[in-house]
Amino acid sequence: MERRQRRRRLRVDLGARARARARAACCLLVIAASSGCDEAALAPRDAAPEAADAAAAELAAPPPGDGVVSRIATRAEVPLSPTWAGAREGDWMLRGGGVVAVVSTGKGRLVDFAFEGGDDGIYYVDAAAYDAFDRMHVEVARIEPVGEPARQLHVVLRVLDKPLDLHAW
Repeated sequence: MERRQRRRRLRVDLGARARARARAACCLLVIAASSGCDEAALAPRDAAPEAADAAAAELAAPPPGDGVVSRIATRAEVPLSPTWAGAREGDWMLRGGGVVAVVSTGKGRLVDFAFEGGDDGIYYVDAAAYDAFDRMHVEVARIEPVGEPARQLHVVLRVLDKPLDLHAW
């Protein structure tokens, strides 16, 4: 008798979990369907490279701030506490308003962020793309400073699982 009641409880719990997952997936689907994008962004990379290049050229950079972008030649250039800072030679440093950020050249992720002279409080932050609940693999396509003088950093990540590019400023 007791065994039968356990099975019923288990069935009810599994049913509630499945309904919750279905609701979450439905919400994500509605959000994805309602977000707008143009046809050039959906063009396959191999079929029409000029359409993808035109779409990338039309991307408007956000308004420039008061910061400055520079390449790190030595670790001593980064005005952060050396205890946890993950900056390396060749990475990009953004400084402005008393704040320092370092973007990794290898993975295109934010590896340091703190006030000048302060301790870095993050491990890393990176842009990601998901297909349902699975994270898709990305690689760095290019990282380049934007503007004259360089006040912004444009990071382009190529999604390997789908014909998509992620643009981060």
